[in-house]
Amino acid sequence: MSKIVVFKITEGDWQQGFSVIMEIGEEGQSSRPDFAGKLPSSSDLPQYYQKWQSSYFSLSRYGRVSASPNQVTNSSSILNNCQKAAQELEISLNSWLNSETFRPLKEQLLAKLHRSESVRVFIQTSDLQLRCLPWHLWDFFKTYKQAEVILSTPIFDPENPPIVNSGQKQLRILAILGDSQGINIDADRKFLENLPKAKVHFLVQPERREITDQLWDQSWDILFFAGHSCTKQEKGKIFINSKDSLTLGDLKHGLSLAIKNGLQLAIFNSCQGLGIAKELEELSIPQVIVMREPVPDVVAQNFLKHFLGRFSQGEPLHLAIKKARERLQDEGLDQEIPGATWLPILCQHPTVTPLLWPKKPLKGLVYLGIAGVFLLGIMGVGVWQQFHQVLWFSEQGIELKYPKNWQVTKDPILGEVARFVVPVQGSSDGFQESLRITIEPLPTPMFSLEDYSNQAVQRISQLLTNDPISAIKTELSGLEAAEVVYHNKEDLRLKTKQIWTVKDNQVYIITYTAETQEFNRFEGQVKKTMRSLKIN
Repeated sequence: MSKIVVFKITEGDWQQGFSVIMEIGEEGQSSRPDFAGKLPSSSDLPQYYQKWQSSYFSLSRYGRVSASPNQVTNSSSILNNCQKAAQELEISLNSWLNSETFRPLKEQLLAKLHRSESVRVFIQTSDLQLRCLPWHLWDFFKTYKQAEVILSTPIFDPENPPIVNSGQKQLRILAILGDSQGINIDADRKFLENLPKAKVHFLVQPERREITDQLWDQSWDILFFAGHSCTKQEKGKIFINSKDSLTLGDLKHGLSLAIKNGLQLAIFNSCQGLGIAKELEELSIPQVIVMREPVPDVVAQNFLKHFLGRFSQGEPLHLAIKKARERLQDEGLDQEIPGATWLPILCQHPTVTPLLWPKKPLKGLVYLGIAGVFLLGIMGVGVWQQFHQVLWFSEQGIELKYPKNWQVTKDPILGEVARFVVPVQGSSDGFQESLRITIEPLPTPMFSLEDYSNQAVQRISQLLTNDPISAIKTELSGLEAAEVVYHNKEDLRLKTKQIWTVKDNQVYIITYTAETQEFNRFEGQVKKTMRSLKIN
């Protein structure tokens, strides 16, 4: 069962400290036990944040914000200062959250939560400085890897809940692509266009009336904005075209109607979105995703790609954000601009039922691929017939045999080159067993198979399984290879086997995922597919 933790920061300031009421309970529980505590006074923490913010602004001049002629160019000294400021901020934040007056609340968390549980941790406050803090850096989240921090406002109107179209086959998305001077939002559009089970209507650099018409005359599940935005005096402003800008207050009547008619989620993939979130929360939108500070273009694009890839495949909203942020960290973006991966944040009220993507597809897949992914869907014993066709991927130099009734598709959101799916055979089929072939460049040239295996085992152990695992030697396409088998910690019903080999500075990975009770049933046929694979 998933859990909810709510930290209600009721009153106080940095000079006097903050009073805190903590609630812990099950998802859907109407009342939760509460515990009282206090966060101590701290003059250092706001100063450390401002110090990091100042150096970050100098580094993030290529963000989704209009460039100023006075902005400082990147240099090693500014980067070093930003790295140091980020480290000092993290240390100061943990010292504050591990203080004597707050420790009893943390001890209650440790006593009542299991490490494998999915936990939504709400910071309920309207204080903008508190909302800016990178709460996810608290060492609690290093231990509880399925927990994610969410901002929440004390102001919410549950008496006027939105209409929830839970039975619909597609999500309806209104995507506003605003002023894009100096940034590239074409990638945002591409990701949205390729979403499964979604109908997207684009407004490109629209006039105000076009936005108003869509909010008043149509019903939407998701509102998306990409372009330039900013926050001034806690008010959010979006630049809808090269000439015009709007505050969310300018659209409040249309937005209120859209929320009443079913708008569940707003995503603002643009700069300084906390003011935007505040105004939308005042209208009682169920959930909104924003960027806290100016966001570099590469961070905005990669976050959206990884977030949509996971969310559209059935990952819970808060965990899709968490995993997307962790993916950005693994890609090294914090080394280039320290703190850039801190920016995405979900704002939601604890009483809200989180939005789910319709009819969740495959679950428990391992997202290791970068250059290309092939997903081979397998359903039922009868599907595994004789291999009748050979498919040749000339660009990747891969050849394999596959059954003639496999359907070939692809999903660019996941970076796939091709996907082979077998139609469901009967209503009793509960899970689509899958085989994926992934190609990714070696992290560094001349990486050996052993080097990659050590890194892969460490990554899988940290992110994907609670099983103790080690790589064993095997063979793939006549090459020396390594193999691991583990249960997926996000869904313990699933079992995964991965085999990888190294050739010409690339890693070729095969991933087989099945329900544990069906794993052996299909494994023989999976091996047959593996044996047919040729890497040229």
